[in-house]
Amino acid sequence: MGRNIKGFTLAELMGVIVLLAILALIIVPVVDRNLKKGRTVTCETQEKSILEAAKNWNSDNVTMCTNKGEVCTVKVIELVQRGYLPGSDSLSTKNPINPATGNPYHLDTEVQINNVSGTNYVYTLMYKGDDKNTCGE
Repeated sequence: MGRNIKGFTLAELMGVIVLLAILALIIVPVVDRNLKKGRTVTCETQEKSILEAAKNWNSDNVTMCTNKGEVCTVKVIELVQRGYLPGSDSLSTKNPINPATGNPYHLDTEVQINNVSGTNYVYTLMYKGDDKNTCGE
């Protein structure tokens, strides 16, 4: 009576498992690095959009921050409500999503506008509450 059992040997199965482990050691760090890079790009793009909206707001409100050295602020939610920045819902009533936290920006998060020379402005996103900046991390 001959045995004619079909299947894989233990050595073959162990070889496949070792090969899969080696591939995982190579692929997982690459995927992780690309995911982090994607989050960083998303965060930087979001910040640029907010700062650009603040620039547009400032140019429309020429009576604000007109003197050299003057500093004024505009909240992100105000930029959304006035139509300078899309919100996180179709009605534009909520702040956009902060890529660093996955939640809408805090209601007090704002852009600081510093008039450095009378006609030259510096725009800085000021995080408030639970918001944080992880664009460079």
